Amino acid sequence: MGTRGPPPTPKSILAARGSWRAEHTAELAMPEGIPDVPEWLEGRALEYWQHLVPMLGSISLLRQTDGAAFARYCQLYARWQECDEFIKIHGYSYTTEAGIKTYPEAQIFLRLSEALNKLEDRFGLTPSARVRVAGSVGEKKDKNNKSKFFGGN
Repeated sequence: MGTRGPPPTPKSILAARGSWRAEHTAELAMPEGIPDVPEWLEGRALEYWQHLVPMLGSISLLRQTDGAAFARYCQLYARWQECDEFIKIHGYSYTTEAGIKTYPEAQIFLRLSEALNKLEDRFGLTPSARVRVAGSVGEKKDKNNKSKFFGGN
């Protein structure tokens, strides 16, 4: 039987939101800093890594221990782009004597899209994932929301 419920929210995200749970959540301390580029990462995946890692590292959404998972994300993104280019040239399907068939690249494109969506949520790369974090980054929240009623900070 799998794990029930939504995945736990990392302590850093809880703290950024101003949640009281940040103080009461047990979490392993991971080494700070951005991960090293894996030797096997190349081409588009490497370009994407070099584009995103500095941004995610600067706001502490990516740690050294996240390197393998993020490299996988970059590799999937590069493959997704390859499938997208194929589809732009050839379309999603082709006609045979037996009828209309879907190109394997189109099916792979859809599977990669689903996998990328999940990973993008994990790494804060979608608008909804960023909203969860960005609500209070850089500002302290009033624990009792007094400012809402009394108009002060």
